Amino acid sequence: MSAASHTDSVDSSAPWTQGLPPEWSVNTLGNVVDVVGGSTPSKENLSYWNGSIPWVSPKDMKRPVIWDSEDHVSDSALRSGSLRLVSPPAVLMVIRGMILAHTVPIGLTAAEVTVNQDIKALLPRSGLSAEFLAHLLRALNPGLLARVGEAGHGTKALRTELWRKLPIPIPPSGLQAKIVRFLDRKTAAIDALIAKKERLIELLQEKRQALITHAVTKGLDPSVPMKESGIEWLGAIPAHWVARRLKQIARRVVVGIAQAATHAYVDDGIPIIRSTNLRANRLELGDLLHIERGFADQLRSKYIRPGDLLTVRTGNAGATAVVPESLPLSQCFTMLITTLEAAHCPQFFSYQLNSHAVATYFEAESWGTAQANISVPILQNAPVAVPPPAEQKEILARIQVALEAVERPLAHARKQVDLLREYRQSLITAAVTGKLEIPPEE
Repeated sequence: MSAASHTDSVDSSAPWTQGLPPEWSVNTLGNVVDVVGGSTPSKENLSYWNGSIPWVSPKDMKRPVIWDSEDHVSDSALRSGSLRLVSPPAVLMVIRGMILAHTVPIGLTAAEVTVNQDIKALLPRSGLSAEFLAHLLRALNPGLLARVGEAGHGTKALRTELWRKLPIPIPPSGLQAKIVRFLDRKTAAIDALIAKKERLIELLQEKRQALITHAVTKGLDPSVPMKESGIEWLGAIPAHWVARRLKQIARRVVVGIAQAATHAYVDDGIPIIRSTNLRANRLELGDLLHIERGFADQLRSKYIRPGDLLTVRTGNAGATAVVPESLPLSQCFTMLITTLEAAHCPQFFSYQLNSHAVATYFEAESWGTAQANISVPILQNAPVAVPPPAEQKEILARIQVALEAVERPLAHARKQVDLLREYRQSLITAAVTGKLEIPPEE
């Protein structure tokens, strides 16, 4: 264990150090922990990998207690000297990565682990428990985030010389244990409630998806005669509908800008939509980037207009949304653009392309191992069930009415989850900063 090389002076002006009970003290994080760093063993040496020792990286820091990791290293990797085995309990803190733009992930280990170079393992010294420190650092995330800066290539970094100086309140060890037991009980109860609400959200989302899929692939009238579409993915469709491939009802299916565009980014120009802006059936336009008009004009054939369909090529392949009227002219980066024939309703076919039937087609036809990819020909040949244009509009209107009955409880459940998470955080913060009197244990 490498002890801190110097003692940090304590800045007791932080708001979470004010008004502490008299028996509490204030110190800096760097003064009360020993630190173990990490690294990535050579990928070329296969003997270093696929062992039994958890190698924790930021992608494993999505849960509060760390038992295991996605990747593992071998005893040979440890013997190489580039890694240290960290005994539990230790507090893991992410110190590099874009996740630091909005949170500093904190984990408490429950098994022996090693870590990569983007994580520090904090080993509390005598008088400070790892369990209390983990709760405390989650509560003091705003103070840690204030110390995050830029590293190379635009990524975020929490530098050692800054996080070490974070002032932290420390109660007596007996009270630390009492606070931890109290928070473990309370947060477990809150987490159980959150899990129930999240399951309700999942069920409502499944109901919404099933409602949409049935309406846009089977129609609204259960008594209407049906026929086989002749396309495996669609199955039976209403007898008066026709089965088509997307290209048969589209004026164009093309790929958007597929070359480097970072050199053309400007503060005010032509909006460029990325796959991160797209979710099934909706675009999130809060963080749009913009490119120079001149650069966009060089790719005039790829311009996007309201009513066009955008489809993700890589990752969440097949997810589709309609370009809204609020974007009269835009471009997109490496997504697929479909302009339908004027008679057809874009939102109707956005619903179809996001339906289970067409998603199954995309899954079967996509290529790539790490993540699914679809191409222009794959999208062109996507199966669609085509009702008369007037019926497309009628179905859309009926879907909207039906969705309102689902959206109200869905929005309510999401709000409850947000409130429970806020309550959980405020409870932890109050407990670990001396603002909450811990009740006697039964």
